[in-house]
Amino acid sequence: MKFSYDYESVLLGFSLSLSLFSYIFRRNYLRKKNHEFFPFKKILKRKENIFLLSASAWLLFSFYMLLTIGSNLQGFYEKESFFTDIIFVLFPLYCAYHEYVAWRNRRDFSGLRFINGLFSISMLIYLVVYSIPPLAGAVVYFSAYQSAALLTFFGYHTQASSVDFGGNNGLLRENELYISSELLRKGRDNLIDVNLTCSAFPSHVIFLALILLSERELKTKLRALIIIPIVHFLNVLRISALVYVLYTGKMSYFLAHDIMSRLLTLVALFFLFSYLFKLLPDVHKDFLNALSIHRKHKLS
Repeated sequence: MKFSYDYESVLLGFSLSLSLFSYIFRRNYLRKKNHEFFPFKKILKRKENIFLLSASAWLLFSFYMLLTIGSNLQGFYEKESFFTDIIFVLFPLYCAYHEYVAWRNRRDFSGLRFINGLFSISMLIYLVVYSIPPLAGAVVYFSAYQSAALLTFFGYHTQASSVDFGGNNGLLRENELYISSELLRKGRDNLIDVNLTCSAFPSHVIFLALILLSERELKTKLRALIIIPIVHFLNVLRISALVYVLYTGKMSYFLAHDIMSRLLTLVALFFLFSYLFKLLPDVHKDFLNALSIHRKHKLS
């Protein structure tokens, strides 16, 4: 999933932009009745049609994912990626149905609006960075360099290699190969590769999107932003600890990376989300409504 020089990327960009427009309209026109702030209300003859517009955005995204799956089936397809893509096909269909319910009921639902905003904002930010190799490379190298510096500080002389762009040397991505930086130790082979996912950038984007969705005062939002550097620092610790236990032989890769690392990540995210929801109770309320959308949001 990326922006590039093809018609599929045009479809992806259009669907996400349409979804973001729908969220802004719902938040600033339907909910706040702030007609002067939002000058595009005349685009729709009836304001309720925004739900159909949002449903169209979800359907376009689902269609894009079907095209992606079709293209990937022609070559090697990892099982984990395949199931993730299937979820990205089905979930937009689920959301499109609830947009239809909102249109039929002529009433917005905060949980659905929350999903609309979180998805469009986080996906657009992530895909912009992911799709531009110099940006993705900078994020990756920043994490790898700091992890190497931390290991070196504690006596394990390590360095971050230059970024391997995987053949993506233009302005936009040309393939889906990892953009990564290797952590190297003198006298040893490559210790571990750090890519965009390993850098915790997806978590940064999600927390940033949640903060942007809040309607609390700016001062409170700025306090919440401290979560992003905390996530980054904890991830640098995670990468450094993973390298340490792997190459001192204290744990196997499966136990260290697939079990311990993921469990500790879930524990850290639990406390960070708890802090965020305490600061931004409006986001917490919308989040809970989103989880119960199948029970609360039905045809009336």
